[in-house]
Amino acid sequence: MTKAPDGTGTGWGSHQPALKALAAFTPITTVIEFGSGPFSTHLFLDREAFPDLRSLVSFEHDMTWVEKTWVADHRHALIISQPETFAARSRDMEADFVFLGCAPQSIRVALRTHAMTLAPIVGMHDAEEGDLNDLGYKHVKGFERPVLTVFGSNTIDLSKLEIE
Repeated sequence: MTKAPDGTGTGWGSHQPALKALAAFTPITTVIEFGSGPFSTHLFLDREAFPDLRSLVSFEHDMTWVEKTWVADHRHALIISQPETFAARSRDMEADFVFLGCAPQSIRVALRTHAMTLAPIVGMHDAEEGDLNDLGYKHVKGFERPVLTVFGSNTIDLSKLEIE
């Protein structure tokens, strides 16, 4: 079974408590992840943290991260592609949740809007609430642990989403 390394005390893995809280708040069966990482990819595949997950599609361009995050799990698909092609390669996909973990900042800005077309909930690590408020999301919730992780949705009220 895949277990995510505990990165809660670091900037790199500070999104883990927020992601776990999201999985406890609402069933997450499908995830699209732009930018893989051991603290997110492995967490999504951790059956204790995400018990309902059936499918994770990770987009990555950096082979160093590919080597660190690849998991031989039938639920995981890894797409190696340049960040400029992430939106085009995911255009016809759907998910319960899209996570913008890492990509060049200029690409992340474009992916914020694209992510809205793929899933009812979008999350960003190392972001500000304004990064999603600016897009007009009805519901935005952020958690600082120590780096801010922000969720946005137009259809799901996130006001009761809390980290335990």
